[in-house]
Order: sequence, then structure tokens, then C-alpha cells
Amino acid sequence: MRCQGVTKKFGALAAVDDLNFTVKEGEVLGVGGPNGAGKTALFDAISGVNPSTSGVIEFDEVRIERMPPDQVCSIGLSRTFQLNSGFDSLTVLENLMISCYFGASKRKIPGAFFDAKTRDEVTETMEFVGLADFAHEEVRNLPVYQRKLLMIGSAMSRKPKLLMLDEPVGGLNPSEIDKILELVERISARSVTVMLIEHVMRFLMHLSDRVLILNRGRRLFEGLPSDVLSDRNVVEVYLGERSANALRSQMST
Repeated sequence: MRCQGVTKKFGALAAVDDLNFTVKEGEVLGVGGPNGAGKTALFDAISGVNPSTSGVIEFDEVRIERMPPDQVCSIGLSRTFQLNSGFDSLTVLENLMISCYFGASKRKIPGAFFDAKTRDEVTETMEFVGLADFAHEEVRNLPVYQRKLLMIGSAMSRKPKLLMLDEPVGGLNPSEIDKILELVERISARSVTVMLIEHVMRFLMHLSDRVLILNRGRRLFEGLPSDVLSDRNVVEVYLGERSANALRSQMST
């Protein structure tokens, strides 16, 4: 994916301001920055949820900055959201069936039943993300961790080329964070390109091949995870000295 001059304005406020970067095939790009830095606004612009004001967004050599979200999804880009969204009155299985069936292509006249191919793909997805034991559980009854898995599973059921994760471990305990970390590693091992937003820096630093730190809609830092903690701008604007020292200690053990 290539983003060139991407800008998203809300009135006079530029949530994303003339941003340029690329995502290489097969890599994990971690996106960090303080609250209000423009991270989710960038994801919204890329995925078509809230289109950019200006700039070029090119995915797999196709311009997508004016595509609606369903069309962006159908060409191979899937995303999750900060809020643990799902159809609460439906089961995990039914949620994933809907994601798989309607995410694959724009269906003007849906069939009366889900086809066998969709059922097989959803069964494989549930096993892959760890939801097989919750297949017939209504989503309203799921704990936070399983709801996170459901969102990731919904995005993965489309078999995307690029998976965008917006704060996938927000609200989870350390053990659950480690399980999501392992899941993202397995997703990446399937040759899926991953772009993720996260405030839990040990998670972001461990997974990322490259890190992009935003501040006020602009690029503050872009480079290797090993260089993040030595960048004074990142420490002063985002992490703070105490958090940076704690992270250095975690990364060394």
C-alpha cells in the first residue's frame, strides 16, 4: 500500500496532515502516537469508512481513496475497530458466516442459504483464532477477550491481503495480550500483511518490522522498533522518560 499526501480534515482541524508512507508486502507496520494523533482517522481514510480529504491511497496498484468500505474489503483489505462490535443477538458462528459471505464480494441478491464453501472457511477461521468452543454462543455473552477474537476472526474470514488492527489488545490483561500477540504472529506467518495501531508498546515493538509514530496528524518517527526508544522526539512527545525506561527494561529481558 502507498499513501501519498493523505490528509483528512474536520473543518479547520487536520486529523491527518499530508502523510506519506508505504506498507510493504508481508511486513508488520506498527502505528503509535498519543491520543488525537490521527491514527484511527488514518485507518478510517484507508478503509473508506471516512474518506480522506485529499491525497492518494493505492492498494495493490489500485487507487482506493474514493472507494466505499465494502469495495475496499472485497479487493483484500480488512480491518477491526477499537470498539468490540458484533451482532449481539447472533452466535459467533452466525457472525463469522455473515462476515465471510458478504465480505468476499458485493452481493446484490444474497442466496437463501450459506454455501458449503463459506461454512468450511468459517470453521477453519474459528479453529485458527481459538473460537471453536464458542461457535454457538451468542455474542452478547462473550467476555472481552473472545469479542476481540471475534473481530479478528471476522476480518480474517475474508482471507485479506492486508489486515488492519485498531488497538487489538486494549482492555486485556497481560496473559490475554500475549495470546493475541501469538495470534498476530500466526497471521503474519500466513503471508498476510499487517498494519496495527496499539498503545501497549511492548506488543507493538515485539510484532512490528517497522514503526510509524504520529503526532497531530503528521509523522513524528518512522523506522525500526530498535530505534524508537532512542528517538528524543518520541520520548518527549509520546512515551515520557519513565515509560521509555520501563519499556527498555522489558525489551532487554
